[in-house]
Parts: sequence; structure tokens; C-alpha cells
Amino acid sequence: MSASRRRQTRLWHSYGCRNAEARCAAAQEPGSHHGARGNAAHAFAARFGSICELAVSANGTSSSLDESLSWAEDSHHHFQHLVETINHSRLQLLDKTDLSQTLVLSMASMDHRPDIKLQLLQVLKLLSCSSDLNCGQILKARGAESICLHMNESESTGPVLVRSTEILWNLLEGGNKHRAVAQLSTIECLVSLKEAFLHQLLTAVHHSELSLRNDLLVLTTRIAENSNTFLIESLFAKLLISLSTYPELRPTNPLLINLKLNYCHEDLKMKKMLLNLLSVMSVDATVLQLYKEEKVLLSLLLLTKPLPVSPRIHSASRSWSSVQSQELCLKALETLCSIAPYLLDEYMSYHGNAFVLRLMDWCTHDDEVPDQTRGTTGLIGDCRKTLLHFCVRLLTVVTSQGEETVNQDLCDRGAIGDLLGVLMQMEASSDEDDEVSLEIKFYIQFILSTLCESDMHRKELFGSEGVEMVIHFLKKGCDLFYSGLGHNKLLLSTVDCVWSCIVGCYTTEDFFLAKEGVCLLLDLLCSSPKCVHSLILSTLLEICENPNTGSHLRSWTDRTGQTAPRVLLQMWRDEEAELGVQRNQEGCITDPKKPLYHKQQEETQSLCLDGSSSASILEIGENLRAKIYLIFCAVGFHDLPGLSTEDYVTLSIVKRYLDFKVGEVWDEVSAQLTHEDIRPITPDRENLETICQISEDKAKRVMEEQSSLLQRQEKEDLTQEQLMYTEIISRMKRQELVQKSWNDYVSRTSNYEVLKEVKAQRELSRAKVKTEEDGIHPVKHFIGQVLSMEMTGAEGPEGVKVSLARVAIKPKGPDPVQTSPNPDPERQTRLWHSYGCRNAETRCAAAQEPGSHHGARGNAAHGGPRPIQMEASSDEDDAVSLEIKSNIQFILSTLVESDMHRKELFGSEGVEMVIHFLKKGCDLFYSGLGHNKLLLSTVNCVWSCIVGCYTTEDFFLAKEGVCLLLDLLCSSPKCVHSLILSTLLEICENPNTGSHLRSWTDRTGQTAPRVLLQMWRDEEAELGVQRNQEGCITNPKKPLYHKQQEETQSLCLDGSSSASILEIGENLRAKIYLIFCWRGVDDEVSAQLTHEDIRPITPDRENLETICQISEDKAKRVMEEQSSLLQRQEKEDLTQEQLMYTEIISRMKRQELVQNLGTIMLTQNNIIFC
Repeated sequence: MSASRRRQTRLWHSYGCRNAEARCAAAQEPGSHHGARGNAAHAFAARFGSICELAVSANGTSSSLDESLSWAEDSHHHFQHLVETINHSRLQLLDKTDLSQTLVLSMASMDHRPDIKLQLLQVLKLLSCSSDLNCGQILKARGAESICLHMNESESTGPVLVRSTEILWNLLEGGNKHRAVAQLSTIECLVSLKEAFLHQLLTAVHHSELSLRNDLLVLTTRIAENSNTFLIESLFAKLLISLSTYPELRPTNPLLINLKLNYCHEDLKMKKMLLNLLSVMSVDATVLQLYKEEKVLLSLLLLTKPLPVSPRIHSASRSWSSVQSQELCLKALETLCSIAPYLLDEYMSYHGNAFVLRLMDWCTHDDEVPDQTRGTTGLIGDCRKTLLHFCVRLLTVVTSQGEETVNQDLCDRGAIGDLLGVLMQMEASSDEDDEVSLEIKFYIQFILSTLCESDMHRKELFGSEGVEMVIHFLKKGCDLFYSGLGHNKLLLSTVDCVWSCIVGCYTTEDFFLAKEGVCLLLDLLCSSPKCVHSLILSTLLEICENPNTGSHLRSWTDRTGQTAPRVLLQMWRDEEAELGVQRNQEGCITDPKKPLYHKQQEETQSLCLDGSSSASILEIGENLRAKIYLIFCAVGFHDLPGLSTEDYVTLSIVKRYLDFKVGEVWDEVSAQLTHEDIRPITPDRENLETICQISEDKAKRVMEEQSSLLQRQEKEDLTQEQLMYTEIISRMKRQELVQKSWNDYVSRTSNYEVLKEVKAQRELSRAKVKTEEDGIHPVKHFIGQVLSMEMTGAEGPEGVKVSLARVAIKPKGPDPVQTSPNPDPERQTRLWHSYGCRNAETRCAAAQEPGSHHGARGNAAHGGPRPIQMEASSDEDDAVSLEIKSNIQFILSTLVESDMHRKELFGSEGVEMVIHFLKKGCDLFYSGLGHNKLLLSTVNCVWSCIVGCYTTEDFFLAKEGVCLLLDLLCSSPKCVHSLILSTLLEICENPNTGSHLRSWTDRTGQTAPRVLLQMWRDEEAELGVQRNQEGCITNPKKPLYHKQQEETQSLCLDGSSSASILEIGENLRAKIYLIFCWRGVDDEVSAQLTHEDIRPITPDRENLETICQISEDKAKRVMEEQSSLLQRQEKEDLTQEQLMYTEIISRMKRQELVQNLGTIMLTQNNIIFC
């Protein structure tokens, strides 16, 4: 192994790399320490192979060994030729002998032969390099102690000292380290090592001598790691401590007065090793007094002065260069981190905070940056960043000691503002976070938390700038929590900053709430791993003391729409599942005696029966349940948004957490008394039993509450399922109707015979309507003029007789009915063909007949191919124009119905068209010209072209389209109601529709719900459903049954269909409201089984009877509800009547008083007149 590589290995240890295995990872490289052992072994064999053979064969006496060595010296060249052929197997045989031990024992007889002793040391060096077994044999013979004691005895100390140092180093590396250090820790060895080091320190000039000095210092560092060393007793420690303060301070040791340094690279290594030695020795409390005497802390602080920019060595006075000063500054800061906590008084007396803050200010300055360097910790990068890293690390160490004088001194020097500025400056300048930057930010946040934790004034100094910093880091989230760079520590320190620097000061708390800080904490709670939940919940719990926090917790939702209470309840369930709490599938309590008990608590309770602690109290701090309960206590347990039935089941347990926990503690008290065989007095025992019974009763009440919640949810699910089935059937019916309408349309347009038949039926219907209209006399309107008014003496309006003059009203101007010009047959043919009228020739032939029905359609030819253009250009709608418009709308509905892109193409222009036709209403529905088809096609356009596309839906809602549909529902005939209601149901899937439905009123002031309920009553009256005068159920077994359904049911007993299901699509009740579940389906099943003489098995029959009974019970409950409503209404009517009578009596009394007053005034006037 080369000398430079050996020294590098030792220097690794001196700089804090104490893991030998990690250092030896480089052994595979050519020239490394362990890789060179083979070469050293071969060299040893080449020079001393024959000596080894003779020594092994010798009897172990010193005389035989002397003869062997003498003979070996005479025949050196001969042995050199022979050993060249020695292979690795011979070296392995050599390891199995006790040659190394024999050579160590023979050293005592070599004092008179220094030359042979020197060669013997060379042999031991080579043996220690070749194998760890040889190192063990040397240590077994106490070779480390022997070599250390004799390394200064020779006159020519140089070669002996070099070889001895090499052997000692090999023993520490290859042998048993603790055994070697124990042998070198004696006071005699330390004195010898001290003399050798001092000699080399004062006399070393050449590079090899300086390297040997540093090697001795490395050995001393390894020995200093042993706690049982005698460094202080041997005065070696005092010498080293005094040397570590040079040249910053004048040495107090007289041995070092004439010491001069060359400030070369080897001197820099020695200085750094001395600083490292200070850290190693600081674990011994007796050394601290020497640190104070030698002013070690002052010398270290002087090394932390801001560095010069130029890296050149100053010529005027020899000193450390800029690069060397950087390395020493880094090492000094690292050493301060180790010893400053033990010398805080010295640290404050030398104004250590001022030194560190000044260096931090220099690190963040924008001057020229020195060359890049490598610190002792192995961090590569800009020197300023590394220095800043050690500065904040040192401040973290001194502030975490809890010494108030140190913390107050930092605050007085403006450290809070400086640290915030440094943190935000780093955050703004760094493009990507590396490990050093993240650790600096973590340390700064930790220092701020330590400073502000218990002082209100410092929290105010933290202020809005600090809150902005915390908000910035909270917004970064925890996506890089497991990156391995330190994002996890930074996240924890950020949350700790909220707790320590913000909570407790109303100014910072309000600013934090205004910046949505609570919402960011909740976002972090949802996305962070479980190990962070406890800290975040504790922080939320602390900030919940602010009365403004509750609104933020209630209004927050995560990305999936879950509210804060729901997230907390889910965390409660996860926590209980992890703890192993007994719950059923729905999350309900299964054991009322132990509602919160879990397996881990059971294990802990067996250890707490001695009364030293309580398992129920200890487990509060081990899980999140107590924190979640306290947050709910701050927010409240009522009117919580976004909770499901499962959440309410869990909430019932959370609400009683404290009661259950008190019950657990009393159970533990009872168990402890039983374990200690203590019987309480009768009143105490009764009280104890009563308390335990109360806790159990509360758990049972919670179980009943949970059961009722689950039953209610089951009923709601059943209702929703039935509604879904009803909607499915309704849609199928609508599809059948659409298909039937399409088939009729195809048959009319493709078969002339069918068209003539339809035309004949239409003419008969029109003639019938005309006949009915002729039989009705028109009502004549008049304007009356009052001629006279007489009083008959009767009470009320009957006592007044009015005479009026009658004047008839005549319309002015010509007759509004005008004849349209003759249509263009050729243009009419093109229009009919373009809009789907396939028998255009026939229609055109009919158009030539004057006064014919089809001839009147030519008026529509003057418009364009679009309905809006035709609507704008036509003065009056005729049959052809109306049919063209309805056909266009039908084509649009067919094209757009199942394609979202086409609905977007339909767009705002299509919505405007629909709105225009909806505003026309249904006044001309029975005109016979086709207004009815146009109305139906318009509503169908809403269903097919608008519903399902949020863009067109929102535009339709913005144009009050829902209100127009409701107006149409009120004014249209009953045959259109089904289509309009179906369209309203489809568009109700849009969340914005509800507000339009609630706000709409018709001309009489009726709201949409009232109109729909009136339609329900009209529908049931038409169907013949059994109801009393007040509209209540009269037959609880058949609450929805009607006569038409009875007729249909007699035809459906073959099982092909269900009358109850069929009647859903035949009336409007399913589309308006389904208040409760129909009984009709179950009755049909029973009737069908009876009709087919099928007797179901007992379980099925019982289930069928149970279902029927449940339906009947529901109907009875509805009857009771209706009865209570009528009674309430009757009471309200009676109250209103009494109020009315009271008002009438009051008015009569006022009238009497007015009359009396008038009589008195008339009397007075008469008296005055008289």
C-alpha cells in the first residue's frame, strides 16, 4: 500500500468517517489499502520467506531466532530468489502458525540490535498487512502496547517510528479494534505517543515527517474514542487542546511557544483533525474545564468570521488562504455544534449568536462567491450554502437546549425576521430542492418554532410574513414525502410552525384563517401518510379554539366532494379497524359493555393492574380517536354537511366517546379492586355498579339509535330502487310510444290509402268540433255606466240596488281574416320533398284544387328551409307551414337525440328556436291546422336536442325554459301532460333546475309543487281511486288501487304481465311523486298464485305475507299522518275563524265608537249653531 493511500485512509477516520466497512468499499480499486495487501504479502514473502520457514521450525527460543535472523541476513539474495516462487497457498499456511506472536515476544531481546529490530518491525508490518489473523496474534501477545512503548527508544527514531505507526494503524484496522484501543489507552502508551507527536510537531519539516505527525494524531483520535483513556492524566489532552486554538489565540503551553506553521496542506489536515478531536473528547465532562481554560469556544468563533473573497495567500503575513479558511470555517461550525450545548455560558459571553448571524448575513449576500469547495461532511456545492447549512444547524442546537437567555438574545438581534428572509430568499432562488436546501429550510422552521412557542410577543413578530411562509409550504403538499431528500422533515416542521408560531395569537390566527390555512391543513390531512395525521389533528384541535375556525371546517370539501366531518369520521373508522375494535359490518357497537375496547388495550391492561397507570388513559395518546372527538366538540355534532347513514352511525359513537371512556376507567377500577382482593363497602359497591350500568345503558341506547338509522336507510334505498324501476318502465313506455308514432308517420307518408283514411278521420273530427262550436252562443261583452243607486235597507250588498246603462262593443276595422295568394305548385313540391313528404306528386295534385286542404299549404313556400326563417316570414300559420315546422323539429330530434356533438351543434340557436315556440303556448291546440303536432314536436325537441348536454341545458335554463314548460303544463290539455312531465324529469338531472322549479309561480300565484299535487288529485279522481272528501286513504290494503286496474288485473292472471306495473305508464302519478311503495304488485303475485292453484313453500309464503303486511302497515301510517295533518288544519282553521270573529267584533266596536263620536260631534255642532 502506498504511503499517500494509507494516509488518506487515516484521514477519513479523522474527519468523522468511523464506519470502517464503508471505507473499505474502495478496497476493490487498484492501489487501495486492502487491495494492496496481496502485494504487501508477496513483498514480505520475497524478502523474508526463508526467515518465516526457519522461525516456524524453531523451538521458539530467542537464541535460535537470533541464529535464524543472522543466517537470513547473510543469505538475503539467495532467499530473495527462492521467495519469488512462493504462491498464495504458502501465505495461507503462514497465517495458521504463531509466527506473529513469536516475533512480538522476541522484540524484548532485540534492544541491543537496532538494525535487526528494525527489520523485525518490517516483518511485523508486512504480517499485519497480509492477514487479519496475524493482527489477532499480535494483539494476543499485547503487541500494540509493546510497539507503542518502544517506538521512541531508538536513537534513529525516524524509521522505527514510521514502522511502529504503520503496525499500530494496521492493528486498529485489521484486528480487534476495542482490544487494540484498550492496549493503547494505558498512561504509559499515551505518554510515549505524546512524546512522539510532540517531537514530530516541533521538528517536522519535510512532507513525510508532517504526514507522520498527522498519522500519530489519527491514532490519538482513535484512542480518544475510548471512554476509559488517560488522555487528561497524561497531559496529552491539554497539549492537544492548546494546539487546537493556535494560531487564532496565543498558546499558553510553554512547549508550543516557538511553534510555527507553514500553512501547507498537511498543516490544514492537522488543524482539521484537532478540531475533530475536540468533538470526540467533548463527551467527557472533565474535558469541558480544559475547554474553558484554553478558550476553545472563542477560537472556534474566530474561525467563523466572514471569509475573504480572494483565494490567494496574503504575502504580508502568513495565514490561511481563502479556500483553507472556508474548510476551517466549516469544520469550526461542525465542532461548535458538538461542544456549544455544553458551554452555553461561554457561548453567550463571547456573543456567539452575533458571530453566527453575521456569517449568515454574509452567506446570503450577493457578492462574488468563492470557488466551490468540499466540506468535511462530504457535501459538494457552493461554499455559502454549506456555511449557511452549518450556521442554522448550530442555531438549532443552541436554541433546542431551552436556555431562555440564548433565545432572548437571538430575538433581540432580529433573528426571527432574518430567518424568515433567508427562508423565503432560498425558496425563491432555488429552481430545484436538493438535500442541503431542504435541511436548511427545516432547521430554520425548527428554530422559529422553538423561539415562538411560548412567547406571545415573538408570535406577533412572526406576523403576516411568517404566515405567508407557512401558507406557501403548506400549498406544496406531500407528493414528495417519500423522496428521501428531506421533504418529510420539512412538512413536519411546517405543521409544527403552525402550532408553535401561529396558534395562540389572535392576530396571526385570523390572518392564517383568511389565507385558507385550515383548508390547506385539511387538504394535507387527506393526502398525507398516516404517520403525520396525529400532528395535523393536534394542530387543528388547537386552532379550533378560535371561534372563526368552525365555518372553515364546515365549508371545506376535498377533490371528491367529501366534507371535513365525513373525512374525520372515515379516519375514526380506519383507526378502529386498525386497533381491532369490535364492530359489525355496518360499524355498529356489538358489545355494550366494552364499546371502545380493542386488542392492544387488553394487552396493556394486563401490565397496569398494579395501579401505576391506566390502560384506558394511556391509549388516548396512542391513537387519533380522542383528537377527532375533541374537534367535533369544537365544531358541533348537529347540522353537519355531507354525511351518509354510515357516517351518522359512526357519529353516534363519537358523540358518546367521553362517556364510554369514563365507563372504561371505572371498569378498570373495579377490575383492579378485584385483582387486589379488596371488597369495597356496600354504598361504594352499589355506586360502582350503578356507574357501570349507566355506561352500559348509554351504549345500548346508541345501539338502538344506530339500528333506527340503518332501518331508515334501508327504507330509503328500497324507495330509490322502486323509483328507478318506475323510471325504467316509463322510459320503455316512452320508447314504445316514439316507435309507434314513427311507424304511424311512416305509414302515412308511404301509403296513400292510409293517408286518405287519416284525412277522412281528421275531417270528421273537425266537422264534429265545428258543430259543437256552433251550438254555443257567443258571450256579448258590455261596458256599463251607473245611472242610479238606491238603499233597500237590507244588510250587505243586497241592501244596494244599482241601475246600469248597457252599451254593446263592436270591433273596429276590416275583417282580420285575409285570403292568401295562390301557392306556387312547383316550389311547394320541392318543399314537401325536402322535409320528408315522399308522395309529393299526390300532394301537389291536391294543391291545385281550389280551397282544398293541401292547397292551403303553399303559403309555407315563401319561408326558408329553417323554422325560424319561416316563423319570421309567414304572416299567418297555415296547415302546410305548421307541418313543415313540425317535420323540421322531428328531423332535428331524430338527428340529435343520441349524439352529444350534434347537441352542441344544435347550440344556442336551437334553444332560441325552442324558446320561441314554447312562448306561443297552446291556445290554438285544437285549431285543426297542426298546432298540436307542432307543440308536441317542440317539447320533443327539448327532450332530444337539449337534455343531456350541459351547454344547451344551461342556456335553456338561462332563457327560463323550465318556467315555460311549467306554464305549458298548466295551460295545455291533459293529453300533453305526460310528455311535458317526462321532459321535466329528464332536465331535473341538471343541478340548476331545482331553483327554477322552486321559484316559479303561475298567474294565480300557485307554485310548481302545488300544481303537481293538484294534477295528482285530478288523476286519481279520473282513475277512480278510493279517497274520502279530504283526499285521504280509505282502504289501507289498496291505497293506490282503481277500477281500471281491476279490469286489467283480471286479464293478467296468466303471469304474462303485471297490472300494477302496466298502470305506471298509463297515468301521471309515477311521474309526479311516489310517496310510498305500491302494494299492488305483491297482491297480484298472491292472486296469480291462487288463480293457478300454486301453493308456495312455507318460507316463500311467509315472506310474501310479510311483504304484504309491510305495505299495509305503511298505508296505515300514511293514513295516520293524513289524519294528523287534517286535525292540524282543522285547528288552524278554527284558530283563523276565531281570529276572524275577533276582528269582526273589533271592527263593529270601532264602528259603534265612530258612530257615537259622530253623534256627539253633531250634537255639539247643533248646540253651537243654536
